[in-house]
Amino acid sequence: MEQRANILLRVPGEHIAAALQTLPDCETTKENFIETVYEVPLMGRVHFIWKRFQHKHGKSTTWFWTAQQAYLME
Repeated sequence: MEQRANILLRVPGEHIAAALQTLPDCETTKENFIETVYEVPLMGRVHFIWKRFQHKHGKSTTWFWTAQQAYLME
């Protein structure tokens, strides 16, 4: 099986943030991992893998998505 190069560090932050806006609400979804495809200018279509995390502080809990990996689509 061919290894794909993780290009997450090469994707500009504003495009990661724009792709993040396409995800479902992390407080209501049941999935811990989501995969999306987003068109990044000058790079092409990028396949993102997102992971859902939670942060507890006292009695409150905050859920959030974090990009784990990104790959160029062929």
